Amino acid sequence: MDGSIKMWLFRNQFQLNPRTTDRRPAQARTSNKLLRVCLFAVTIYVRYWYTCNSAVHAPRNDLKFLQALSIYPDQEVSNLAVTAFSRHLWYLSEVPVGLALFDTEVSNIEKRQMLRNMETNPGSEDPPKRVVLPVNLGERRLSNFCTTATRRLFEILSLDSSFLTNEPEEWLENESF
Repeated sequence: MDGSIKMWLFRNQFQLNPRTTDRRPAQARTSNKLLRVCLFAVTIYVRYWYTCNSAVHAPRNDLKFLQALSIYPDQEVSNLAVTAFSRHLWYLSEVPVGLALFDTEVSNIEKRQMLRNMETNPGSEDPPKRVVLPVNLGERRLSNFCTTATRRLFEILSLDSSFLTNEPEEWLENESF
C-alpha cells in the first residue's frame, strides 16, 4: 500500500508503463488504477492496518473493516479487498472471537449477547479456521460469531473463565479477569 502512495506522489517523475509504445492511454489507465488503490489505502486500509497489532482488538477490527469494505463506493476495489482479506479471518472464527470479551471497546451489551450465544448457539466439534463471510455482513455483530465452541478459547490459553458468571461491568474488579 505504501508503495502505491509513493508511486502516485512521484508519478510525474517516471513512466508508469515503460514497455508500451503508445504511452498515453496506458499511462492514464495505470494512473487511474493507482489513484483508486491510493484512495482505498488512505480512506479505509491505513486505519485498520495500524490497529491490527492487538489480538484482543482483532475480532472487532476485522468485523469493522469488512463492514467498511461492504459500503466502500468503489465496488471493484471493495470486492478485491474482501477476497484478499477473507483469507485472514481467523479472529472471527468460533474460538478466537472470544478474545473480544477482553476488548474494552466492545460494549457490555454486546459482551452479554456474546455470553448468551456461547451458551445457546451450538458450535462445531472441529470449527473451521476461517469464517465464511455472511451475505448480510453490515448487520452482523461479534455475538453472531460466538458459539459453544468459543469457550474453548479459555481452555486453549489456560485462562480462568470464572469471571464470565459475573456481569461484564464487574469484570475489571474480578481477579480472574
